[in-house]
Amino acid sequence: MELLDEDGDIGMDISEKVQSEMKKYDGWFKEELRWFHQHPELSFHEYDTTAHILKYLKEFNIPVLDTGLETGCIALLKGSVQGPCIALRADIDALPVTEHSSAPYQSQNPGRMHACGHDTHMTSLLGAARILSELRDDLQGSVKFIFQPAEEINM
Repeated sequence: MELLDEDGDIGMDISEKVQSEMKKYDGWFKEELRWFHQHPELSFHEYDTTAHILKYLKEFNIPVLDTGLETGCIALLKGSVQGPCIALRADIDALPVTEHSSAPYQSQNPGRMHACGHDTHMTSLLGAARILSELRDDLQGSVKFIFQPAEEINM
């Protein structure tokens, strides 16, 4: 995916622009990671997590698609120029594990923990949504953001 310059010509590669934007939100990334880590929810019970994600997607003016699911969501960011659509995905559920940590941001939900990185996945995806929403006028194509519930369920 590439960005357009002021004349509508292909400009800087998007990865360079994104890296530049990431520095601006370093503190926000840390706050969000800690929030997600402190509020783990089990599969199909990710209500607060989903509400938190939806709050930001609304703030970023990224439309959420109707999936019919109670938790999780899919949002679609369209660039200013039609083009390919890519999808980015993160798991949002936690495990039924008790956290034994002295970190100041440990789980506030007893018996539940983001023990395998889903807190980092959500933070990364939400951060990508934030940054790409700011670059939407320069995007050629679309991005789907998939926040998947219940990945940890064994069927």
